[in-house]
Amino acid sequence: MGDMSNKSPTPTEAELIAKAEAIGDQIAALAARRIVGTKRIVELEKAGSEAATPPPEEQKLHDRLTELLGSAAPKFPTHELSDLVLDRAAIDRAFPILHARFSIANGAVVDARVAAQAGAWRELVRKRVFAVLALRRLNDEVDAFIASLAFNGSVPTLPAQRPALKLLGGTKSNTGTAVAALEFIEAAVREGFVTQKEIDKNG
Repeated sequence: MGDMSNKSPTPTEAELIAKAEAIGDQIAALAARRIVGTKRIVELEKAGSEAATPPPEEQKLHDRLTELLGSAAPKFPTHELSDLVLDRAAIDRAFPILHARFSIANGAVVDARVAAQAGAWRELVRKRVFAVLALRRLNDEVDAFIASLAFNGSVPTLPAQRPALKLLGGTKSNTGTAVAALEFIEAAVREGFVTQKEIDKNG
């Protein structure tokens, strides 16, 4: 068996949030940088500058200066426009990649929250299922009560009376507004939140 001690620990929600926020900050910073760069490009173009690629020997000189200085040498002023245009193009390429990473990071936060609250969600689903089943029984009682008041085909209209089918879908019918309630109960059984035996017992 492999050594499980090298397995990376599951990141906490706080760590996942920090990662997502860092990507968001990066996107915002690049957007601001693009605005500034574009403004400078317009200024240079109005002044008559043209974007150009440095000749090989000039690029070699720049690289050698960087080597001698031990840090990045200053860019040649004549190529400021080229650098700005290249930077803007790189930013435009980076945006869709960063947005995709941002979406994934945000989704990871949601997934972590869902996993952490799985037990609470299970209890809420179960409460909703039993509430629907209880409403079914109440609607059946209402129907039976109204039927007990009818006489020779004459059916009473009672205050606050609503057809059972329309009352939050709480019937055993598979038509009308009851469909949503039935689909919900079926999904709850399918996902293992409740058993069919519980449905039959309480329905």
